[in-house]
Amino acid sequence: MRYVKELNNKALDKPFLYSYRRCPYAMRARMAMLSAHFEFDIYEISLRDKPKEMLKISPKGTVPVLIIGNNIIDESLDIMIWAYNISDRSNHYISLSKSEKNNAKELINLNDNDFKLHLDKYKYSSNQNEFNQDKLYENCLFFINRIESNLCENKFLVSNKISIADVAIFPFIRQFANVNLDRFVKGEFKKTISWFEIMKKQDLFSKAMEKPSIKSK
Repeated sequence: MRYVKELNNKALDKPFLYSYRRCPYAMRARMAMLSAHFEFDIYEISLRDKPKEMLKISPKGTVPVLIIGNNIIDESLDIMIWAYNISDRSNHYISLSKSEKNNAKELINLNDNDFKLHLDKYKYSSNQNEFNQDKLYENCLFFINRIESNLCENKFLVSNKISIADVAIFPFIRQFANVNLDRFVKGEFKKTISWFEIMKKQDLFSKAMEKPSIKSK
């Protein structure tokens, strides 16, 4: 993963990713691409000044956006699956059984749709009174409890090894935990807390969160 200042013809010699370091969708795309062990260039966007080149190829204006030759992928989960299909040396996807893939798909869908809606409300609850904050927190627990249940059966979310489900969902649980870390670590969902700590210590996560050494134009 190499940060570049701008998109140019030379950059397109390898996969090129528009990203934003703290975005959970971009985070999981970077993690999947890193776990596939191939080289790619990355451009850290500014949310206040999104690159015209990116908006031209993906008008919705969200990251991640991946350019591979003449092909564009602008959905994070599609980028993950593309990366794993190219090279799944970390065994996050291809080696999963059919039932494990189905379980992963169901869990990711639940994360990306239902949980994300409640998470966003909880994240921005600082201007709410304590009662409303507690309610917004509790609204998120249906998904945390689902994760806890899965972790009672496996070491990770759908199997006993890290999979696409863990990589796809971890960035969102990280956001949930960081809203009020003290409350999170005191929660009754002990297996989820342990899983979170394991994921947080992965080299894959550390590499995906490296800060750009250069500033994009």
